Amino acid sequence: MVAVGNAIFSVRVAASAATRSAETPAASRLSAGLRPSDAASHRFPSFATNANAHAPNCFVGRVKADSSASRAESETRHAAASSDEGVRRRRQKTKVTRAFRVSDEEQQRSQLQQRLRRVRRVEDLDRLTSELPDIGLWLPALCTAIISAYGRLPSGWISALGLLAELRREAQGAHSSKMGHSRRSSLIIHSAAMSACERAAQWRHALLILRHLQGDLIEVDAAAYNSAVSACEKGGQWVLAVAVLREMLQGGLRLDVVAYSAATSAMSKVATTKAAFHPPPPFGGEEGVWSKALELFAGMSEQKVVPDVIFFSAAASACASDGPWTAALGLLEAALRSGVQPDMILYGASISACRQGMAWQQAIALLRSMQSSAREDLRRPSVVCYGAALSACERCGGQWEQALLLFQAMQQICQLPDTMCLSAVVAACAKGREWQRVLRLLGEFECLVDAAVCNAAMVACEKGRQWQWALYLLRGMGTGTGASRSRSRGKSRPDKRTRLGLEVSAEKYRPNQNEVDFEDTNFPAASRFLPPDVASYSAAMAACRACGQWQRALELFREMRHLELEADPISFTDAISSAALGGAWQHALDLLSEMSHSTLRPNLLNFNSAFSACELSLQWRRSLGLLSHAGHELVHLDVISWNSAISACGQHRRWQQTFQLLEDIRGDSLRPDVMSYGAAWLK
Repeated sequence: MVAVGNAIFSVRVAASAATRSAETPAASRLSAGLRPSDAASHRFPSFATNANAHAPNCFVGRVKADSSASRAESETRHAAASSDEGVRRRRQKTKVTRAFRVSDEEQQRSQLQQRLRRVRRVEDLDRLTSELPDIGLWLPALCTAIISAYGRLPSGWISALGLLAELRREAQGAHSSKMGHSRRSSLIIHSAAMSACERAAQWRHALLILRHLQGDLIEVDAAAYNSAVSACEKGGQWVLAVAVLREMLQGGLRLDVVAYSAATSAMSKVATTKAAFHPPPPFGGEEGVWSKALELFAGMSEQKVVPDVIFFSAAASACASDGPWTAALGLLEAALRSGVQPDMILYGASISACRQGMAWQQAIALLRSMQSSAREDLRRPSVVCYGAALSACERCGGQWEQALLLFQAMQQICQLPDTMCLSAVVAACAKGREWQRVLRLLGEFECLVDAAVCNAAMVACEKGRQWQWALYLLRGMGTGTGASRSRSRGKSRPDKRTRLGLEVSAEKYRPNQNEVDFEDTNFPAASRFLPPDVASYSAAMAACRACGQWQRALELFREMRHLELEADPISFTDAISSAALGGAWQHALDLLSEMSHSTLRPNLLNFNSAFSACELSLQWRRSLGLLSHAGHELVHLDVISWNSAISACGQHRRWQQTFQLLEDIRGDSLRPDVMSYGAAWLK
């Protein structure tokens, strides 16, 4: 009985222990916020259904196994959560490190760009590039920045091309494009090199780079083509610029106003240079550069490209230098119709065209339209515009009154004149025989007086038969210490005419000063610092010859030769005419022979002066000899030359030679005039 009782007591104790262990997880779940009905979902046993189904040892073992599984699962979850947190932290750290690295690279790149902008010499930039790593490791942005920096420096285009050649060698050695890892980057680098050539006007190298791009099968964009056109424009190669434009059209690219303006500017430069050596006729000659500019203007209309003021200014400049003046005015009207506001350059080109066409009324009208413009910067025309209008007045038969009015209006708007404006006014007054006004202008604006102004003043003295004033101006030129000061030692030295023992005193030829009413007794002070040139002596010789002072004119010619000034055909013509005026026919023929044996070729004026000398001295044989001399020099004589020879033979009653000359003049494709028959019969 005792043994049975002990067994029953053991079973009850075990059951009570199991009940307590089952109640503890339930209480914990309730404290954690879980419902009691959720027990089945958390693998906890339920004791309410069958408490005596199994033995106590099996129940305890199952409870321990379930507890170990839950702990393993919780540890696995914790390890997974820890690993996810580690990955997240590592990723965050990588992002932060990468951000710091990118910011560091950007900072270094900005610092390098600032250093490139501060470079002012090619040597400094070479030193900076030598500090960088191997060129094969450069990024495309770095290559472009360095080439652009070279292009901004004087003579830096050479280093830019050298760097581009080195990059191309690196790319060819690796059989890949290391210059940008893409065709777009390679195009940008080559475009930077073309811009460097453009700034230096190296159009040959710019076109060569363009051909390299096409050889690499890289699609060239409009910006690269525009750089090539601009390089041709700065080099004055308008034919190549137009060829590049045609190539752009054939490639399907749309031309913009920048390309058209660059090509037209190249035409303008060529036309201006051509007009400086070969001035066009007043109303336009053959079709030249200006016609091509108008063709580009028509092409812009077909391409529906709106021209800007830069294009209109360049086209008007081309027409003003090489074409008819009406074409330039037509471009100005087209700009106004299209709503483009003309600037100072466009107005200046139009007024210059009026100067070429001798249309001084239109030039003055354009100046007035500028002064009444709504734009503030156009109300005060520039010195160039006034100078072109003054030149138009001077070329139109010497409209000296209008020229003086413009010169005064120029000063009223506080626009200081320059030497070109003063020279135009002086030349206009010289054609009007207003020599007194000319001398007053020289006394008032002596700071603007140069050799050209002094020469124009001497021409005015010639027109006014004032040879003494002409000699006074000539003798006063170059006598100041400033004109003959040695730059190497800083010491003054005497004038060359003084060293040669020639007469340089201007006071000896000083006329009556009351005729001009000068305020400055040392007039002209500025001309003392200007050495005379060949044109100065020619003007003084012409003034002396016009007043019958032929001996003084010959003395001036000899003095000019002593000064080792190379005589030109004009000075020879003045000397031969002066000798003819004094009857020194032999001296005139000697001068003509000297021209033939020198680098100068005698012209028609020289022969006519020699014919006149022989005619006045009744040297008919010499006149016949001049006819054969002219044929040897390939100089086509005119009727005046033949009339002089006929007159010389007629005065000596050499009828046979006279009639023969009348026949020969017809054989020279000339028709005898009344003077020819009069010289043959009336002598």
